[in-house]
Amino acid sequence: FIPELITSDIIPVPGVARVVDAHDLPFQDASLRSVVMANVLHHLVQPRRFLREAARCVRSGGAVVMVEPWVSAWSRFVYSKLHHEPFEPWAPEWSIPNSGPLSGANIPLPWIIFQRDRAQFEREFPEWRIREISPFMPFRYLLSGGVSLRSLMHLRFLASRRETVRTLDEDVGDVRAHCSDADVG
Repeated sequence: FIPELITSDIIPVPGVARVVDAHDLPFQDASLRSVVMANVLHHLVQPRRFLREAARCVRSGGAVVMVEPWVSAWSRFVYSKLHHEPFEPWAPEWSIPNSGPLSGANIPLPWIIFQRDRAQFEREFPEWRIREISPFMPFRYLLSGGVSLRSLMHLRFLASRRETVRTLDEDVGDVRAHCSDADVG
């Protein structure tokens, strides 16, 4: 339990306190210490709108922390051949077609915004500063099946091979999750 934590999702689900659209956050100005998101940004129709809303709602010194898919040679193969969501790293825009909650996506959207178009991001959002982009369990994430796929390995097997998996996470660090900690102010 985290005091003052507000859990949210785009649809009603058990254990979630509020239904929230990230494009139109229902919070007062400077009322949040942070926004933490897992596998959300690459589903947003208008990520610029979310970034502006987050800047409005997160107080000075606060953060937005994201765990997102990343683009690399390895992840290009995995996401373009083995995953059901669109993978379009060449997309010219930071937006995706609106096809309703839980249905639209462009997996490389975080990479497009924070890596490929980083200079543009910094010009458009000077209130945000990217503090870190780092790999996060890439090999284990793939073997676990990620958010929606069936597991490719039994968890007991992975646990028994902990050192091997840790090495692969470091060496195959191409299937990356994006973790951005951006400060306001």
